[in-house]
Amino acid sequence: MKLFGNSKNGKHTADGGHSRREREYEEEPLYEVPPQSDAAGEPVPMEEEPHPVEPPARLWQAPVNPKSKQEQEDGLFNSIVEAVGMMDQLPEPEQPEQPAPKRTERVEPPKRPEIRDQFPEDFPEEPSGGRKGKKAIIIVGSVLGVLLLIVVAALLVVHFWVTAPDDEVQGLVTPVPTHNQGTVVDDNPPSQDPKSGRKDGSFTFAIVGADVASGNTDVILVGKLDTVEGTLNVCSIPRDTLINYGINRINSAYAIGENNKSKGNSGVDNLKKELKKLMGFEIDNYAVVDTKAVAEIIDAIGGVYFDVPQDMVYNDPFQDLNINIKKGYQLLSGEDAVKVLRFRHNYAGGDIQRIGVQQDFFKAIAKQLLDLKNIPNMTAAIEIYNKRVETDLKPENVAWYLTQFLNLDFNNINFMTLPGNTNGSINGASYVFIHVDEWLEMVNTYLNPFYEQVTENHVSIKTSSDGSSLWTTAGAANY
Repeated sequence: MKLFGNSKNGKHTADGGHSRREREYEEEPLYEVPPQSDAAGEPVPMEEEPHPVEPPARLWQAPVNPKSKQEQEDGLFNSIVEAVGMMDQLPEPEQPEQPAPKRTERVEPPKRPEIRDQFPEDFPEEPSGGRKGKKAIIIVGSVLGVLLLIVVAALLVVHFWVTAPDDEVQGLVTPVPTHNQGTVVDDNPPSQDPKSGRKDGSFTFAIVGADVASGNTDVILVGKLDTVEGTLNVCSIPRDTLINYGINRINSAYAIGENNKSKGNSGVDNLKKELKKLMGFEIDNYAVVDTKAVAEIIDAIGGVYFDVPQDMVYNDPFQDLNINIKKGYQLLSGEDAVKVLRFRHNYAGGDIQRIGVQQDFFKAIAKQLLDLKNIPNMTAAIEIYNKRVETDLKPENVAWYLTQFLNLDFNNINFMTLPGNTNGSINGASYVFIHVDEWLEMVNTYLNPFYEQVTENHVSIKTSSDGSSLWTTAGAANY
């Protein structure tokens, strides 16, 4: 058989080219490998992969612990050492390295039911937003926590900063009764109270409104704050009240002291002295406020709502005072509030009616602040107070007074006026003559911070019973 030739059935042509049939096969895709044949043309069978030979089965043997032999040797060695008494001198035996455990496929345990699935009512649905919502909640909670810490720290600072003023006044004026001409002596002083000394939590004060133009004090308030009973008592002293210093009114005491500074006196010192004559004891604290300071403080707290009792119209170029305020309920600015406080013309009741309007205004401020349980812009108000008010109170004392005030019940705030004859006259000038008995009763009931009662032996009051003659109390000898 020819291997090469032009036979029609041959697989190759003489020139070594492929036949037409082979070319046709080449154009077709081949999906099977043709079977191989040997030299004789017989097909060669494909070799099969040998099957793995299973190892012969072994008889069961007990597992050998690789450490058992070592342990036996160590045990024998330790027994010998212990027998000769050298056990304590041996070093600690080194622990052999533990072979790493073989890694095995982890079998997941059956899933336990979630508590959330068993008790769904105890686990409300999470808010929308998923993890973003949780992150936002955590951030907000952190911010609130920081703010809470800041507030607590501020409260602690305020708690230790705000302090009560010193109550250095320890008793009444020591009476030295003497029978002088024109002096009335109280021969029947009240029996001594078994309690003595100062009442706990009682603080006295004076608030004075000074007129910038004249230097006189048109508004004089004395009061007592009782932090135990939770009461605030405030008494207005009419500006025309006669004092036992020549023939002068109480409103001139401050100006007289200011005019005598060269003698070591001052306006505050002289005013405190005259108040001591009237009350029988020295006040604890004072504040002299001018009209500009009042206006600024009222503006700082946002103004005051007040029912103006009548149209107020007055013009005084000398005092640079121009008042034109309509009647009715309205929000007063600081400037208008000062004008209401200063207005006294066209009042049928004169200065006493003016005092009534002032007290109504003070009540309006008190109610407004107590309803808020806060003093708006209190820091700014205290700053104005410290800069523009003449006082013996430190900033922390002022804050203490304000804090105690905010704890009061409005019904426990009492305003009153010194009792006296408001139609008194000396040489044609108007004066208020004090009704001594009524005044002493008012002092002991509302203003006295001591257990001992104030009597005529403690005060130095000049007055008149009928308007024709003047007399002074027994305590005049003490001053």
